[in-house]
Amino acid sequence: MDFKNVAHDQYNLALAYAADGRFAESEQLFNSALQSLQKLAKSGSQEIEWLRFKIRRSLATMYAEESRLEEAMDLLDTMLTRLQKELGPSHPEMMKIRHDIAMLLMEQQEVDKAMSQLQDVYHRQCAILQKMTQNYCAPCAAWREVT
Repeated sequence: MDFKNVAHDQYNLALAYAADGRFAESEQLFNSALQSLQKLAKSGSQEIEWLRFKIRRSLATMYAEESRLEEAMDLLDTMLTRLQKELGPSHPEMMKIRHDIAMLLMEQQEVDKAMSQLQDVYHRQCAILQKMTQNYCAPCAAWREVT
């Protein structure tokens, strides 16, 4: 049995159930997929870690859709803490998680915190783009002067 393929199939089916509003079945499949991947934990494969990331992020999104905001935030915070050590604060996957957290904060009416998160994500992305293209970004430069 190929646990990676089973986990991927479970993930895809979980997405379909979530899209159909069948959240209980979806959650069960997301968790089963994570358990299948746990059997491959020692492999250290980037592909396995990427699939695990996608499953957890999708699970957090589903929690948010169900108004289970605290559970969604806990899962995203755990992912953020773990991945920040591995990837660093400006990695694209970190930006996705921080964006998701900001959206949850807005749903919880914590607009100032959400705006702060979104501004930080925007300016980190702008800084990366500047490095890649050697272009000057006035809003990013101004933000760096303030912080």
